[in-house]
Amino acid sequence: MKKLIMSIIACTMLLTGCSSQKSTKEDESEKTSTDTIGTILIDPGHGCPNKNGVVDNGATSKDGQYIEGEINLKAAKYLGEYLESKGVKVYYTRTGTSELEATTYSYDGTEYYNDLRARAELGETYNADYFISLHCDNTEDGSTQSGYHIYYHKSYTDSKELATDISNALKKAGYKPQSNELAVDGTGSEYRVIRLNTTISCLLEMGFLNGSNIDYLTNDEKLEKFIDVVGDGIITKMKAGKKEPDGKLEKQPDL
Repeated sequence: MKKLIMSIIACTMLLTGCSSQKSTKEDESEKTSTDTIGTILIDPGHGCPNKNGVVDNGATSKDGQYIEGEINLKAAKYLGEYLESKGVKVYYTRTGTSELEATTYSYDGTEYYNDLRARAELGETYNADYFISLHCDNTEDGSTQSGYHIYYHKSYTDSKELATDISNALKKAGYKPQSNELAVDGTGSEYRVIRLNTTISCLLEMGFLNGSNIDYLTNDEKLEKFIDVVGDGIITKMKAGKKEPDGKLEKQPDL
């Protein structure tokens, strides 16, 4: 009889323990779900091989020491780490020098080959709420300019608000745009990585590699500080929520 009672007590304790463990896992799952304030796809511009297998480095500094594709990737990782620490789910279009699914298309009688469509469509693949493409600016004639510049799709309120919230955060932190008129720019509708995107998106030119911005673009500590401010702007938009219905964003013609 004594053995039977002890057996019943042991079984009861075992069942209680299992129940408690299951409850803990459910609580952790709920906590993770609650803590996620949004999902973003971060696109480090350039950095992938072209049709001939040559890596598209983007812009380079005057002395050839600094390469845009590499800076974009470093900035993307800083941004991802910062946003994850704030409860954002993060994906990347690339995490190294890898080839996305580049495609060939024709425009105005010229044939082009690049991976911009693949970058844009990954937002839908990952079911991301937001998409940001990071770049460094440059001038073709080598003249010195400075300032950030954010492109957005002029047809979508959310796209403009994402760009505006990032710009406001940067201005508040003391960073200057190319000009007040070019702080946020609706001509981003012309860029394939935005035009082909069904995710709320913007493209950030972080600054000029041949201007005074090289100071923070090429210094790890300063770049991370700049990027943290960009992250604050993104979080502002995430917390404000979307205004357009999810289904309203449409892929534009692939010209």
